[in-house]
Amino acid sequence: MADSTLLESFRQAAADAERPLGGRTVPRKAMLIAAAGIALLYIVGIHDKWWPSQDGAAYLILGRSIAAGEGYRSNGVLRNTFPPGLPLLLAGVYRLAGENYWIFNGVIVLCSLGRWP
Repeated sequence: MADSTLLESFRQAAADAERPLGGRTVPRKAMLIAAAGIALLYIVGIHDKWWPSQDGAAYLILGRSIAAGEGYRSNGVLRNTFPPGLPLLLAGVYRLAGENYWIFNGVIVLCSLGRWP
């Protein structure tokens, strides 16, 4: 009996998920305008500086280290506290474009835009 109640609650949750905003729909034009506005804000954020932050610096240092063939190291010390995806991507950018912060920041913005559902 408990299984059928649980199954019914899952069905109800799935039905509710299909009706966002209480059954109202958002016009496609409004969604496109909002998405374009958010994308524009991201694009305006591309600049030629790397703002020093603990995580940002670590990812950049790890990317440089990988590009230089030194492995996943920061200041000569093997690191395992950051996921390797972004440093690997930055290493590729570093190898192709050198130390170009416009491109580094542009790649990060593209990664951020790719996060949208």
